[in-house]
Amino acid sequence: MNANTVCFSGFSREDEAHVLSIFDQANMRLPKRWAATNEKEAELIVIDMDTVYGHMTWLKANADGKITAAVTTSSRAEANHLLPRPLTLDGLVNLLASLSNQTASAVPIARTTGQQTAITPEMLAARSTGQQAVFTASEPTIRAESPAVVTMEIPVSAPRTTTGTQAAMPNLGPRALKLLDFLKPGMLGGPVKIQLNDAPLLVIDPDTQTYLGSNSLKPYMAYGLATLTEADFTAIDRDELGQLATQLGGAQPLARLAWLAGLVGGNGQLLPAYNPNSLFKLSKWPQTEREFPKHFRIATVMMKGPAKLTEIAEQSGATLADVTDFVNANLISGHASA
Repeated sequence: MNANTVCFSGFSREDEAHVLSIFDQANMRLPKRWAATNEKEAELIVIDMDTVYGHMTWLKANADGKITAAVTTSSRAEANHLLPRPLTLDGLVNLLASLSNQTASAVPIARTTGQQTAITPEMLAARSTGQQAVFTASEPTIRAESPAVVTMEIPVSAPRTTTGTQAAMPNLGPRALKLLDFLKPGMLGGPVKIQLNDAPLLVIDPDTQTYLGSNSLKPYMAYGLATLTEADFTAIDRDELGQLATQLGGAQPLARLAWLAGLVGGNGQLLPAYNPNSLFKLSKWPQTEREFPKHFRIATVMMKGPAKLTEIAEQSGATLADVTDFVNANLISGHASA
């Protein structure tokens, strides 16, 4: 069991995407980061106790000597710690800080790349939190108050200056902006729509961490491949958003779109925030194998343990470019770690 490791267990796909986005924001407020991993390796198991499997998961985790935290609408739980539903950013920050004997920062702590410090808009917008016995927060939900974070980490590789009070994005290299860049926190100020050639209309709502449309990802590949500018996006109001929701179908977790953007956005090259000589491991199985069957062998190899990109390619029989694209997608979604 490793220190500062956590597993989120029992959540639906939609809830898991939302919980992981909260986890990423919470991690940015701590000097020593936590890592999301599987139940066997995690020190802390955060359990959705309002599901039929919640109690069974708690029994197993408790028998294994894990620290447990229950996400529930109830005021009491058998777990060591209670996280009232809906899960809030402040509640998770307080829990992680308490368990690792850290003091949470009032604003997100910059991640560093070499000698550069990546300053993001949420560093200006985040508010401080206090320690509480029950890990909750003053806000009922993070979505209306905190900047949207799509995934575990989306590196930025192009210069960009924002207007108003937002900070300028760091200059990490001359690369054209793609969808992956626009999914970063603070890049989209509200609901937008975009239409590229024959691709289906894409509607993104960063406030609710969703996009509108089919749960099939392949139709949206053109958006991940294209070079984009601000002019490609059209801001929409809530009335139009509601109309488009009826027209296009149900909302999908934005983390799925980020996964796709990571898959095709690197064009066979590892995203710049990561070292190609690192060992990469898949901690949980991505829910895209039916659409991308060639990833099955890659995922199988990565589930066995940490390995270099070249080793994964050799053992899976896939090309190095396909392995790299798959690793990019799962680093973005939090399914993989380096």
